[in-house]
Amino acid sequence: MATPNEQEVGTARRAYVEDLVAGMGGSIEAFYFAFGDNDAYVIAEMP
Repeated sequence: MATPNEQEVGTARRAYVEDLVAGMGGSIEAFYFAFGDNDAYVIAEMP
């Protein structure tokens, strides 16, 4: 189970990506955290 600090960091990362995608006129369809070389996978709808 994630610690409170890990949850806050994950929430902040997702919020950052949501703002980034929204700034380009898109929306996030799915956001998955991952282990390994990539920290997250994002499926976004973009104009």
